[in-house]
Parts: sequence; C-alpha cells; structure tokens
Amino acid sequence: MKKKLFRVACVAAVLTMALSFAGCGKKEESGSGSGSKTESNVDNKGGNEFDTVEDYVNSSELQSQLSTLKSNAQGSGLNIDIKAEGNVLIYEYKYDDLTKADVTDEAIATLESGLEQQSATFETVADSLKSATNEKNPVVKIVYLSSDGEVIVEKEFTSK
Repeated sequence: MKKKLFRVACVAAVLTMALSFAGCGKKEESGSGSGSKTESNVDNKGGNEFDTVEDYVNSSELQSQLSTLKSNAQGSGLNIDIKAEGNVLIYEYKYDDLTKADVTDEAIATLESGLEQQSATFETVADSLKSATNEKNPVVKIVYLSSDGEVIVEKEFTSK
C-alpha cells in the first residue's frame, strides 16, 4: 500500500503541475473586429488575467482541463477536484476505496514525504497564481481524502 500511495501522490503532483500553468498566460484580444475581448479581465486593478483565485478556478479554460483530467484519472483509484476559498487554490485528491481506518501511520508519512519532495512544484504553482491573478499572497493547498471524506494529509504552500 505504501508504494501505491506514493505513486498516486507523484501522479497527483504531475497533475497539479499540468494545471498550474493552464490559464496563467494573458489572453490576447480577439480579432473579430467588434472590439470585444476574450475572457481577459481587462477592468481588474492589477492588470492580470484573473482578479481572484476563484475567477481562475471558475474559468472555462481551467474547467475544461479539469474535466479532461478527471476523465483521464478514472480507474486510477483517485478522484481529483480543484476549488478556491479566498486566496487559496485547493487541489483535492480523494481515494475511491481507502477509508481513514485503512490508513496507516506509515502511509501518512509516505504522503507527507511525497508532498515535501514536491514542495518546489507547489511553490511554483503559487508563483504562477501570483502572476495570473491580483492575489498578493496566493496559497496552494493539497488535500488527500479517504473515501469517507476524512482528511488523510493536507499541506499548504506559498510562493517564494
């Protein structure tokens, strides 16, 4: 079980990185000639594409990529969700068939170690949020949940 948890944690980190840069670039004006713009939030105060982390999470671009990732993750034993609470971007990974009672201290240590090893990745995600949104101190939170919805491990990361 330790190897499976670590492997799933690594896959989750890769998925996090894949989504970290989705939608972080500025959108260009559309060439429709009508003077309209793409989804770019041109009226926001900081000039970034998204005003808040929630705007970023709710963007059609991120939601489309999240839908694809959820499809690709089917059968892996892990469900993926991304949400925002204030300045916090939350990556939630929920195991399909692992209850909190099934989780050993060794498994928790493995997940914590995996998060620590991937800290630079998550800090990079926070940096990209700082560039893509007007949040001054964005936070990336990784949460692993058991199939019964209880937190197994969670950790927050900030930009450096």
